[in-house]
Amino acid sequence: MSDMDEGGEGEVGDAMDPSMMGEGGGGGAGLILPGSGSANKLASQSLMAVQEFGMVIGVAFLVGVLFMLLIYTEKAWAATSDRLHDYCGRKPKDEEDPAALVGTFKRYKN
Repeated sequence: MSDMDEGGEGEVGDAMDPSMMGEGGGGGAGLILPGSGSANKLASQSLMAVQEFGMVIGVAFLVGVLFMLLIYTEKAWAATSDRLHDYCGRKPKDEEDPAALVGTFKRYKN
């Protein structure tokens, strides 16, 4: 019975282990030793971190712009609707103050 039959990863799992490939092995979790030639690795990781942070900021900016666009579109639609009602001669019915309706059954009548 092989390791694959028992549900273990066997040699395939060992081949994917970073410590077996020489990446980060022996020094612990990402320990950079002076003179070990890891400055390029640190620089590339820093560059990738800055790029990922830039993507996060870009997405947040995009969401903010889309939200503001939605608000302005809604305001423009309301203004256009009001002008159209004025042009057609329709007057919107006056709504009563909701606070004035508290304690009365008038708010339930249509």
